[in-house]
Amino acid sequence: MIKRTLYFGSPTYLSLKKEQLVIQLPEVVKNDSLPDTFKAEAVRTIPIEDIGIVILDNKQITITHGVIEKLLANNCALITCN
Repeated sequence: MIKRTLYFGSPTYLSLKKEQLVIQLPEVVKNDSLPDTFKAEAVRTIPIEDIGIVILDNKQITITHGVIEKLLANNCALITCN
């Protein structure tokens, strides 16, 4: 199976839910003028087993310890820059 390479170059929230990586953008989450339906659609999930490489290239990325643990358990390369 081909593994995905994920690059994050802007502020992002990375968390875990039901064995999947949850990706949220803080600009969308904190913006009160956006409708809740738009905020719900802005959340993306990716199965952990489909990820091969994660590149974190921003100082404002928030990642939970659970995400790091699951990525490393699935032999995913986690690269931090800057």
